Amino acid sequence: MRKDILVGCLLGLSVTLAAVAAETIETELVGAVQVTKNDAGDVTAVIINSEAGEALEVVLNEEGKKMAQHEGKKVKVTGTVTEKEEKKVLTVKKAVPVEQKR
Repeated sequence: MRKDILVGCLLGLSVTLAAVAAETIETELVGAVQVTKNDAGDVTAVIINSEAGEALEVVLNEEGKKMAQHEGKKVKVTGTVTEKEEKKVLTVKKAVPVEQKR
């Protein structure tokens, strides 16, 4: 009986993990950086407004926090996009400023 329960739990977990993995997409995009700060000046959110018209919330890990230095500028970003609570969330692996044409 316990073995059947364990097998059932493991199968359920593997299906859940497969579904999560299927929702993660490697991407490269260009967009403008928008930063939100609290009253103390701490970064509380970073959004990339892509050239495709999508707003992606940036995960505030080490690379995500570095994005704040590009506030108001265009960047080329490499990372992974996942759907979280009906929002697209971007985990940044690399970001490079895009030269503005004059």
